[in-house]
Amino acid sequence: HLGLRRRLTAEIVEFEPPHRFVDAMVRGPFRSLRHEHRFAIDGEGTRMFDVLRWELPCGAAGRVADRLVVTPHLRRFLTVRAGHLRQRAEASR
Repeated sequence: HLGLRRRLTAEIVEFEPPHRFVDAMVRGPFRSLRHEHRFAIDGEGTRMFDVLRWELPCGAAGRVADRLVVTPHLRRFLTVRAGHLRQRAEASR
């Protein structure tokens, strides 16, 4: 991410198949990170929604970095990742 190698360890903290699951960071670069994956039937397919909440360390400097760099980066990352997942899911039909 952003030209740097990052390591993040997460665990699944909520699991409600087939509708949703939540993973939360237990070790990594954020003060906290929670990623909710939601799934809903849409016609003959499935729609996936990501809800990502995080907090950066470093107080005011972290909030500035979040606004200018981290938020735009994570939005792009999730959009690209969802596209790859969609391609793989549709190819396996």
